[in-house]
Amino acid sequence: MTSRSSTRPPLPHAFKKILVIELFFRASGGGNAVTANVVEALKRDYAITLLTWEPVDIKAINRTFCTSLGESEFKVRLPPYIFRLMIRIPNDLLSIRYGILLRLCKKIRNDYDVIISVNNEADFGRRGIQYVHDPPYWLSLMSKGHGRDRPLSRDILTGQVGHLFRWRYRPWMVIAGFSYYRMKSNLTVVNSDWTGAELKKIYGIESRTVHPPVAGHFPDTHWEERENGFLCIGRIVPWKQLEKVCQIVGHVKRTFHEVHLHIIGTPDDRT
Repeated sequence: MTSRSSTRPPLPHAFKKILVIELFFRASGGGNAVTANVVEALKRDYAITLLTWEPVDIKAINRTFCTSLGESEFKVRLPPYIFRLMIRIPNDLLSIRYGILLRLCKKIRNDYDVIISVNNEADFGRRGIQYVHDPPYWLSLMSKGHGRDRPLSRDILTGQVGHLFRWRYRPWMVIAGFSYYRMKSNLTVVNSDWTGAELKKIYGIESRTVHPPVAGHFPDTHWEERENGFLCIGRIVPWKQLEKVCQIVGHVKRTFHEVHLHIIGTPDDRT
């Protein structure tokens, strides 16, 4: 995922307007790094609109991800203000917000030639491109026995609403009008072969691996010059399980006493 090359041939004009969906476009996290570079790579050839939940701090984005995005190079579209005033909800808050974005996407989908989600699995109401970092939603879907593509409306019409109580559908899916069939018809891009294998196992879909961009220069340091330690990079949030990282390194340290751990990241409050 690189910037536009000066030797690249001109792209066809058939695809002019692109909608990019990112739940929170902030100056932290690998997912946002992908989003920043997607917009960076496409901004010169297409009219980009970013559909996200909150205003974007472009200066912070550029400073963090080494991009050169300008306010005039893409548009930012937010949900109606009333939705952004949502009170805190104990469960599924992030997913409900994502469901609202997908519902809004369905209403405006015909205004764009290509729709891209950089926020994992997505149903746009039509075929699009989805970049999957880690499949978070199937953790609560597939483990509860999902295996069919029957739409929610058919369950309701036939009186089989028990699926709702068995969590075949989560609240965000109902809000989004989510369809597995449409989601699986997307062109799927993943951040690693492991993620692609998981999607294949769970959804039965093929994917293409495009590794996330990493800004900066990294010299080739010889092994004898390296420290005997571990480096953990990522947002400092509960779901990164940093306590488990510390425990693992602690077990290693019992045998290799000189081993140490560095944790690099930024706190991220997404609620």
